[in-house]
Amino acid sequence: QVTPRIVYDTRPSPSTLFAPPISFAYDKHSGPVHEVQFSPFHRNIFLSVASDSTARLYSVLQPRPVHVVEPSSSSLFGVAWSTARPLVFAVAAADGSLSLYDLKRSRGRPDVVLQVTSNRSPVYGVAFNPKNGNLLATADAQGFVKVWRLSTQLSTMGANELAQLEKLA
Repeated sequence: QVTPRIVYDTRPSPSTLFAPPISFAYDKHSGPVHEVQFSPFHRNIFLSVASDSTARLYSVLQPRPVHVVEPSSSSLFGVAWSTARPLVFAVAAADGSLSLYDLKRSRGRPDVVLQVTSNRSPVYGVAFNPKNGNLLATADAQGFVKVWRLSTQLSTMGANELAQLEKLA
């Protein structure tokens, strides 16, 4: 019988007892990363945004990004996956813009770009409503929280979207 005392007496190294916290590293952004979000539709897909003006879509199984977009020439502060559409996400930027991407329609350009703040002050946060997929909220440097209603085109799942997301993974 193996007891804690026997294990202690063998003096195993801490690395044997405790797995390292990092098991895989991904290609890094060229500046601070401001947010990371896993897809609510796929366990292996996540997005990151950073001060290098890029939003990167990664598969946890690959070190390089699967897809990279640059919605603004300024820092990116927030990112959120749609809770209704597997291929839709939103990116909040320091120039006051919010870019919505639909990867089913276009892989490089945003479908919609909203100017959230009147004076181009930063948008720091973005979130899709988990119960009502056509609602999106933004938080900005002026102190405002705004709720936006999205078109059905951006909030109604189309055929084969989950399969398309699976291909990215």
